[in-house]
Amino acid sequence: MSISVKSTRYATPGMVQDAAEKLYLNTGVRVTFPKALEYLRRTDKLPNVSPTMPDFPDSPTWREFDDLILSLPFNADQIMETDRKLHGDGTLQEAGIFPSEKDVFCFKHLPYMNHTQHCHDYFEITYLYHGSCTMLFENQRFQLSEGELCIIPPMSPHNQPIEKDSIALGIVVRKTTFNSIFGELLTHKDLLSTFFRNSLYESNQTNYLILKTEPVAQLRDIIHQLAYECSVHGPYANAISISLFNLFLAHTLRRYRDNITIYRMEDLARRSQDFPMILQYIQQNYKTVTLSSLADVFHYSESHICRLIQKNLNQNFTAVVRKLKMARAKDYMENTSLKVSEVTDLVGYESVDHFSRTFKKTYGAAPLEYRKKHRMENT
Repeated sequence: MSISVKSTRYATPGMVQDAAEKLYLNTGVRVTFPKALEYLRRTDKLPNVSPTMPDFPDSPTWREFDDLILSLPFNADQIMETDRKLHGDGTLQEAGIFPSEKDVFCFKHLPYMNHTQHCHDYFEITYLYHGSCTMLFENQRFQLSEGELCIIPPMSPHNQPIEKDSIALGIVVRKTTFNSIFGELLTHKDLLSTFFRNSLYESNQTNYLILKTEPVAQLRDIIHQLAYECSVHGPYANAISISLFNLFLAHTLRRYRDNITIYRMEDLARRSQDFPMILQYIQQNYKTVTLSSLADVFHYSESHICRLIQKNLNQNFTAVVRKLKMARAKDYMENTSLKVSEVTDLVGYESVDHFSRTFKKTYGAAPLEYRKKHRMENT
């Protein structure tokens, strides 16, 4: 007896943009990205073979860059299936937008899309590459100029209506990845560090950050590479995407950190006190740090340390340390062939069983199972 295997359906952003435009012109209704894909599925316009990856152009014009990002293929089934599972939840989740092997993903915000504000559980940067873009944020509206960007933390309601001839890019980053990339940034004694710290640890704190930048050639070259690399699959593609994102944001912050507007500035100012050095110590000594040792180093009582951590991170000491250990363990399982017992020791657990249970609870699979799945997805 033969067993039928369901084939994967693919799409490109250009196909979705054309579908959204057609639906809007015919019905006056603005659809979501998954609904545009469902329309393409119903009309049998999703191919079972992935469209060919376009060649990467040298020094593209804005129109050439637009053509490039509209022709990058992606797995349409993953997005539609995740949307059906989460329908009505109101929060976009990492599983619905990130390819399974990616920690950073770049895409074009498309015209004719639904303007309803939404939240998600990952970081997003809206970068205006060309044209105009209106940011909707709670009860506020503001315009981005070319080259400017808006950093939107997890769980902050927003949307960004876009005109057809404009290019606004969404660069999305998993929360854990952002933490590992910019861990050092979180320890500075300034409002920028406080913004990122609160964005990572205070899921109920709505906020955003605007960087008043310019369309600089150096940053655009990085963006061109990032947009392309995020659609490449195979060895090192994810590592390259993370490095390009790191380079882009680090260059931007270094060049324009004095041109920042932060929503709820007063709330952040009250939090930017004497906590950064404590967080830095925890990050550097997560394998062995205890409340007692932390209190001894900073000459505070354990109860005061607990209050500072809870106030600034909205988590208790144990949860913060566990999160740091698990992030490092995930990196070891993805990028090394170390035994589980060796990883257990390296991240500061005494018991392999305790480590394995915690890892499975955090990532949904036991360490070796997680490694096997990760390698299968990246071959």
